[in-house]
Amino acid sequence: MKKLVLVSGSSRGLGASIARTFIENDYEVAINYFNSEEKALELVKELGSSTRAYKADVSNLEEVKSMIG
Repeated sequence: MKKLVLVSGSSRGLGASIARTFIENDYEVAINYFNSEEKALELVKELGSSTRAYKADVSNLEEVKSMIG
């Protein structure tokens, strides 16, 4: 069973690099974004089936609860 990691703010920049590193190390990755949906979906496509994107404002408790189920 693969480990799952949530990377906040990972649709671009440092967060995207961190997400790539986790994929390279055989993790499933949940990408969190707030404004950059297009970039988040591009990253999911790049990284493959072990990656999912979730929109949420991590400063909003209700959105975080919804994101993590």
